[in-house]
Amino acid sequence: MKVIVLVLIATCCKRKGGKTNVQLIMLFIIIFLNIFLRISSHEVLKYIIDEKLPVNTLISDLSKELNIKSNGFFQIYELSPLNKNLFTIHNQTGHLTIRSILNREQMCLKRQCSCSSCEIILQLLIKIQDKIIYKIIEIKIKDLNDHSPLFDKQSMIHVIHIKENVPLGYRIILPSANDPDEGMNSVQAYRLDGPNSEDFDVDFSTFDIP
Repeated sequence: MKVIVLVLIATCCKRKGGKTNVQLIMLFIIIFLNIFLRISSHEVLKYIIDEKLPVNTLISDLSKELNIKSNGFFQIYELSPLNKNLFTIHNQTGHLTIRSILNREQMCLKRQCSCSSCEIILQLLIKIQDKIIYKIIEIKIKDLNDHSPLFDKQSMIHVIHIKENVPLGYRIILPSANDPDEGMNSVQAYRLDGPNSEDFDVDFSTFDIP
């Protein structure tokens, strides 16, 4: 776990957030495909991969996973224009691989996926002679702890003015740190460092000093 030491120290917090536009779009696409392509829940293939894996990393051998013994022709379609060229599939072997370096934080900023749960939805089409098989591929990109909590420049030196003899429990608002990592890899706690740090307690739930 990474730690940044300033006047206020933040250690890698689970941020709260609602559904983004990307999530709503993906939800609409899945509902549409279920209605018009009659895709059942067991036909959704789910994978979890780490971010920043090398290009050409194998995600799945779909021919083997789906037990396709005859010659099939595999194709995938990105359901969001923003997510083109992230993955590729070999038309004959069904090997699903990574085509580009997947940086979860950058994808979040570009609205390629939700910041709370980065998932990419693909449509898989398999042609076997005169038969066509449709499936949905859901790839969740797992966050790595590759960032440290940072305070903005204005918060690097945070001057607090308080009157003497203030009552116990007097609250002082503190600046918050930013960490683009997700969940347990993000900010988890704050503490003070300095000669008078024992005179204060930090309430992490509100970022105040009570």
